Amino acid sequence: MRLCNIVVFFASLLVVACSEENFIPGKEGQACSEEERPCEEGLTCHNGVCCSLDCGDRKCGENGCGFSCGECAPEASCNSGVCECDHEACGDTCCGASEVCNKGSCCVPNCKGKLCGSDGCGGMCGSCEDNQKCLDGECVCAVEQCQGWCCANAGEVCHEGLCCEPDCTDKVCGMDGCGGYCGKCDPFAKCVEGRCECHYESCQGICCDWKEVCHQNACCLPDCTKKECGNDGCGGSCGTCEDNEVCDDYGRCACATLWCNGVCCEHGQVCYDYKTCCTPDCTGKSCGDDGCGGVCPSECALEQRCTRDNTCIEGWVYVRAGSFMMGSPLTEAGGQWDEELHRVILTHDFYMKDTPVTQLEFQILVGHNPSFYDECGHDCPVDDITWHDAVYYCNLMSEEAQLPQCYDCVEEDGKKKCELSKKRYITPYDCPGYRLPTEAEWEYAARAGTQTATYNGDLTNETLHCEMPNPVLDPIAWFCGNVDGKPHPVAQKKPNDFGLYDMSGLTWEWCYDWYEEYPTVEVKDPDGPLYATKRVIRGGDQSGDARLARSANRLDLFPSDHMIDLSFRPVRTAID
Repeated sequence: MRLCNIVVFFASLLVVACSEENFIPGKEGQACSEEERPCEEGLTCHNGVCCSLDCGDRKCGENGCGFSCGECAPEASCNSGVCECDHEACGDTCCGASEVCNKGSCCVPNCKGKLCGSDGCGGMCGSCEDNQKCLDGECVCAVEQCQGWCCANAGEVCHEGLCCEPDCTDKVCGMDGCGGYCGKCDPFAKCVEGRCECHYESCQGICCDWKEVCHQNACCLPDCTKKECGNDGCGGSCGTCEDNEVCDDYGRCACATLWCNGVCCEHGQVCYDYKTCCTPDCTGKSCGDDGCGGVCPSECALEQRCTRDNTCIEGWVYVRAGSFMMGSPLTEAGGQWDEELHRVILTHDFYMKDTPVTQLEFQILVGHNPSFYDECGHDCPVDDITWHDAVYYCNLMSEEAQLPQCYDCVEEDGKKKCELSKKRYITPYDCPGYRLPTEAEWEYAARAGTQTATYNGDLTNETLHCEMPNPVLDPIAWFCGNVDGKPHPVAQKKPNDFGLYDMSGLTWEWCYDWYEEYPTVEVKDPDGPLYATKRVIRGGDQSGDARLARSANRLDLFPSDHMIDLSFRPVRTAID
């Protein structure tokens, strides 16, 4: 053994001695010696064998040459050069032994104190029975608990120790079979075999009380308190009256017509002069007096008026010039301080409309009806008229008749502003067109040759207000004593001797003049001052006192003011 080793030793020396002259570097996998036979470039000698320093596809562990290719993260191990999670991979991270991957992050499930529900990491802590539900991690009855058991079906209730399913099939009221109700009826209905039936009367699906009835799709309580006739408010009647009676607005039976001086008139009769029951008679009459203080239905054309002898004439009166005492004497009942009695001479004949302008006439010419009492009808006077509205209407009449216009009108802020055309006419009497009457013309025409307070006589101190009867004023005027709370058509009362209607009462009427105190001397063709602040209105109105209907009574009003029961009637100077 020793000899061989020596031989070998010497032999190796020989080999070594020989290899120094013919050196060949070791390749990968060949034997090597760092001193006697190194590996070629890029290799290293490890454990006597040439091996590469490159890790290749390895991410971890040694590369075969004793060098480390990297280390794995915690919770991961190296397997054949690849890091593999010990438990669960989650994105680029390895979860721990107690973690799970939830929505890209490692999460520790928590089911502490829970029998069901979410573990917080996308998992469940457990499940409940089919008839249970999870509530705050505890399994509870999904429907209802009954004697320690859970009812199985939705809708079941615990009734008398058993799970019971209520049954309201075809029922809107009554018991459901499980101790509950299918519904309740309203207070005025009862439940019959699952249906609500009214105790008394049904009305559009609602039950009425025992005193109510169904009227106009609603329950209604009839009311006949202090009534013996008329409507009970619910489509029924509180009673009927005798043949010669009618039911008044208070539900009381009264005369079919009127009580007249203590007597109940027959049907068709009226109370004439507050003394006698009278039957109107229009036989053979086309218009005019019906014999009982009224008028017969007119067959006259719209532009005509009915005369006192029951014939139709044009609705204009020709008034001849003359003189008269204007104003009132000191002895006249109801006279006022501004009615100074003085003589006036009028030198011009004129035409005057026999009634105030009607609503229909105004609407046809102007295009609208401004009246406050527009429900009164076409034959009622137009009212709520300003002075400017009145003279503008007169201008339109002149235009229709191809006559010169008396007024210059402009529009300001949507309203007419008019004045007498002073460039053409010195006084209103000079204009041949339609215009408003002067105050003197108006009173002269209203008096119609009389000098009493009205053209039907003088009033007394006892009949200056709304007292009735008023034998002087009632036949000729509508005023507060007889107006019965409603407006009236024109020409329903007796005209004066000129044939002019409603010169007393019914409506106030605009005059041309500015208002001022009367002179004390005789004047000819007066037309008021050149300017003042207010215009004159005349005639009284249907809701005013009797004293206002006197021929001499005068008031003043701003020309732009509106007032109900204020109208006008045009005139036209008779020029050859």
